[in-house]
Amino acid sequence: DFDNIYPWAGRRRCCGYFNDAGNFVVNAYEGEPGYATDGTNGEVWVETPLFYYKHTYGDDGSEEIVISTYPIDGYLPSPIHINADGTLRQKAYTAAYPMGLVDDKPTSRSGVYTPVMSLNSGMTNARKLGTKYTTTTSAEQYTKCLLMWVEFATRDIQTKMKGCSSLSYNSNHTATVAETSANRIIISNSYAETYVVGQGIAIGTSLGIANIVNDRTVTAIEVYDDNNKSIIFDGDPVDISVGNIVFAIAWKTGSCDGVLSSSGSPISNTSEKYTCIYRGEETPFGNAYEWISDVLFQREGSGTTEDPYSYDIYYLPDPTAYSNGSITEDYIKVNYQLPTADGYIKKLGYDSRFPWLRIPCEIGAASTTYYADYYYKPAYEVCAAVVGGYWSFWALCGPCCWYCRIAPSNAHITRRARLSYHR
Repeated sequence: DFDNIYPWAGRRRCCGYFNDAGNFVVNAYEGEPGYATDGTNGEVWVETPLFYYKHTYGDDGSEEIVISTYPIDGYLPSPIHINADGTLRQKAYTAAYPMGLVDDKPTSRSGVYTPVMSLNSGMTNARKLGTKYTTTTSAEQYTKCLLMWVEFATRDIQTKMKGCSSLSYNSNHTATVAETSANRIIISNSYAETYVVGQGIAIGTSLGIANIVNDRTVTAIEVYDDNNKSIIFDGDPVDISVGNIVFAIAWKTGSCDGVLSSSGSPISNTSEKYTCIYRGEETPFGNAYEWISDVLFQREGSGTTEDPYSYDIYYLPDPTAYSNGSITEDYIKVNYQLPTADGYIKKLGYDSRFPWLRIPCEIGAASTTYYADYYYKPAYEVCAAVVGGYWSFWALCGPCCWYCRIAPSNAHITRRARLSYHR
């Protein structure tokens, strides 16, 4: 029972803030008086106690992942508990929710729709809270994976909870009836059945363009006639024309607030329609991609048979030094490279200087083998990474899903961010 085993048993939500000295001040823990998820008593973070781990690959292809509450010879401390001077802190704090914007300030709270962000705009937004704030780091991503792999005894986390990975995102989902001042869009039965009450939607004149309405929550799905159903949504009424397209967007934060177990989904762990939570962190994968702040990838070669492309990894030890997508002298070249083709991930790379920087280095697995998550190679000279997959990425989703194809300036409806604080 991992609810009674450290470090898992010590992982809990709290609301609070980082003070001027960089220390986190807990205003209240979940279940205590004063605890709030709406931002009225500080941002919502997940507290994780210090632990130690070992993660090795054998020459025979085997892999060993072990976690200990106590230091053991050959084990490393959790990467999110290491201070800049190499000392260890007993507790670390990561954002409980994806990053929202309230009054133009970034927030980790329940009840908000998260805005579309590029890595550049995500970092700009994070810094509105202070110079030490960034988006998610590679250490945070890897630490979460370690805890899940061991607790669930599998690297294919979707076998335990699918997360939001198969909501509708299809240009065929068009309005069949025009209406004025409506809080519904009428589409064919077969398409309507792919939506669920509670999810977020947008409507536009083309797929992914929310120029009719955005950030609306489905409140009901009702029969309209023999061939069509109404997708009913909240908010101000709008005019709907025949041919307007309705599509899913990332769920509003707080979609897992009602989950009573330490991890899981609010309705179904297997339907692929609902978000999931892992020990306080909502949407640890699926729902929307999240940007990693401290790695960039640079393409080498000319792409010819004689000089094929390769993809170098550059790590930024201090993510607050991020410079709008430029690989500056603050970056350090990693001693392994990214795969040169897309595919399911078979192995994660390792650099002894940065043991938490576990980025895919080998593909060749399948949707049900090894990590069972997908990798996309870079497509531009300099690229950044989003992780986790999004609401219509199916079996390609998962905590080890790395989408390295895009430029740091690229914003898309499937991409969001999560706050981090650099200590």
